Amino acid sequence: MAHDKLGHGGVFLVLAALLDAARRTEFDWRAAVLLAVAGLAVECLQLLQPSRMFDAADVLANCAGIGLYWVFALIFKRLAASGDENVEDGLGVKPNGDDGKGEQ
Repeated sequence: MAHDKLGHGGVFLVLAALLDAARRTEFDWRAAVLLAVAGLAVECLQLLQPSRMFDAADVLANCAGIGLYWVFALIFKRLAASGDENVEDGLGVKPNGDDGKGEQ
């Protein structure tokens, strides 16, 4: 049962990352609420199927995944903004343009 909740959290963490990448503004409370409402809607739709049931713990796991992404995003953006030389831009390039390989 715990693996189910980890799955919900993981899926919504990835959905939050995808939504953040698609938006022109920073991930904020509106994006978090949008995803949380979508997760709640999916759980409510399960009430229409006789073999499925609504699970509030799934909704909480969804929200935990969204919140975890938001925390990770804030930490990464603050580190990147501070000019920390240990933070890469995701392409292996450090903020100062040094790829760590030295001049060739």
